[in-house]
Amino acid sequence: MAVALTAPERVNKLCVADISPAQALHGSKEIIQTISSLLLPSLKTRTEIRQFLVSVLGKEDMADLVGQNINPGDPAYWTIGLKEITQSLNIIENWPDSFFAHQWNGPTLFLRGELSPYIQPKHHPLIHKLFPKADIVTLPGTNHWLHVEKPDEFNSLVLDFLKNHSES
Repeated sequence: MAVALTAPERVNKLCVADISPAQALHGSKEIIQTISSLLLPSLKTRTEIRQFLVSVLGKEDMADLVGQNINPGDPAYWTIGLKEITQSLNIIENWPDSFFAHQWNGPTLFLRGELSPYIQPKHHPLIHKLFPKADIVTLPGTNHWLHVEKPDEFNSLVLDFLKNHSES
């Protein structure tokens, strides 16, 4: 979205998966605080990492997401800069005011999860203001991880969009 708005010559079509051009306050701060305080024990397999994170976070999908950022070992270790993420969370969760002065008029597809908080009907006017040609499509029964929860449907929608907006 940012590139389309600020460097439109670099984009000829845009597909956005379950995020809106609005502030996103959906529990990220609490999750980052929780995982930042963890001392990772010896976790030698992906299964052990998942089990550990489910016990800490209480959600399998969140454990799967966070677990991608841990390498097995004795002790296991983070592959991301949690300190830097924590320090930058206000920037990460916000949408820069300077972007609101721009508009991108190319073909745009916003895919949203029906059960996800990231694109709600209240976001639609802002999406259409910044991306006037945007189509907003909902994948029924999905949360934020569209491509994981319904990969066939997600891929089909993206491929159809790309094919229907191919340059001749």
